[in-house]
Amino acid sequence: MTNCKAIAVFGFLLLAASGLAATPPDDEYASKSGVRVRRFPISPATPHCAQMKTNRMYQHCWFFPRFGDVDAKPGLELFYIKGTAEHTAYSHRGELLWRWSDPKKRPSAVRVDTNVPIFDLDGDGRLDLIVFRHYQDEKAPRLCRLDAATGKTLAWSPEPLSLSGKHGDTRLSLIPARLGGKRWSLVLHDDYAQIIAFDADLKRIWTRPITGLGHTTEAVDLDRDGVDELYCGVALLDAAGKAVWNRSDLLKGTGEWHPDTNPIVMSKGAPRLFFGPGARMLDAKGKIIWSLKGQRMTEVQSARVLHRRDGDPSIVLTDLPAKRTLTWRGMRMRSIDSVSYFLDPDLQVVGRGAGCHVPITGDWTGDGNDELILLDKDLRHLLVIGSDAKTIARIPIQQRVYVSDIRTAPILPGSKGDQIIMHQWSADWRKAYCVIIENTKAAGRLRKWDQIKSARWTAY
Repeated sequence: MTNCKAIAVFGFLLLAASGLAATPPDDEYASKSGVRVRRFPISPATPHCAQMKTNRMYQHCWFFPRFGDVDAKPGLELFYIKGTAEHTAYSHRGELLWRWSDPKKRPSAVRVDTNVPIFDLDGDGRLDLIVFRHYQDEKAPRLCRLDAATGKTLAWSPEPLSLSGKHGDTRLSLIPARLGGKRWSLVLHDDYAQIIAFDADLKRIWTRPITGLGHTTEAVDLDRDGVDELYCGVALLDAAGKAVWNRSDLLKGTGEWHPDTNPIVMSKGAPRLFFGPGARMLDAKGKIIWSLKGQRMTEVQSARVLHRRDGDPSIVLTDLPAKRTLTWRGMRMRSIDSVSYFLDPDLQVVGRGAGCHVPITGDWTGDGNDELILLDKDLRHLLVIGSDAKTIARIPIQQRVYVSDIRTAPILPGSKGDQIIMHQWSADWRKAYCVIIENTKAAGRLRKWDQIKSARWTAY
């Protein structure tokens, strides 16, 4: 601990040299050798929403960045979409590109960690941002298509959305999908309740209620006919919303009533569909082809895919066995202590790592292989862990608990690895900052930025 002060000072000097906003040293992001920290202020607005209200326990959710390359200049831009209440866009240097806020100051009609996509919906070569907004005095929101570069409104859905609000939850995930024809479609995942499909004109195509629905729908062309199927954990739907198969029976005996993350990976040329409760893998027909044996797992809340430069990907399963509570900024809440199980491409456990939920992935080292990034149990460091379960970096950060806002992307010009993008609160909650953590020793073998993959990304 003798070098902590020197580390903090070095981090402060990096921030000062970059010309970005700085706060007192005791609220600094420190830096280790090879780590550069950049920071700029962002809007600290925290709108009301029905489920969370303005409870400070949920302040991680107000800052859930999206990325897109909206101009010909090097680097990506950031977008903070706070439900139906406020939408802002920034350059990677911290310049405010545009800002919109609800003129009526209404509570957000959807949760502010609702996922929205940035991609070229209409094929005109410009990125679209599809958000949720109120139209005039309507109570229910509509889909609204924006020009991502300017924030200009381009189109509205023809009718308000019919959302369930099941269990008092209004978190949604909106993802691009190929459901037939030459144009993109949109799939709205309404947590715990239903899947709704829209065409490129934002017109509703179909609605499908799903029993046991969790948080994530994956759009993937399993039979390679040019049209996506939709895997939502408990069921596989075709492009018309018809159930190809339903495996809600897999929830029985697990103690869970819905799956959380359910990624699809290609292994040895065949798709494998992960089903979290019970840690199982299905084939394209819904048949169980693998389950994790010999491990005492209680609540598998995330499954992360670590893509590799050569060969099949690895998977990390993060279990959440925590029972204790902790205190953060004077608030008592459930601990999110977790255990992550690192599986090789043959689905054999090669190691375990302690940390906190929710982990993310990214190529921090820039070698073409993903790493797992998660909060350390001390709540004051981020761990960067390779697919072999060995820690590559331990980065000092401001103390935090929930981490679902953290993202990775090659946001800086000339990126040789993914940067870690997160937010920071001032001690009095009055100011918020975007923080970009860069590995200056990254190898430069980073995979090409994939806008569609980013548009389909969700923290859950």
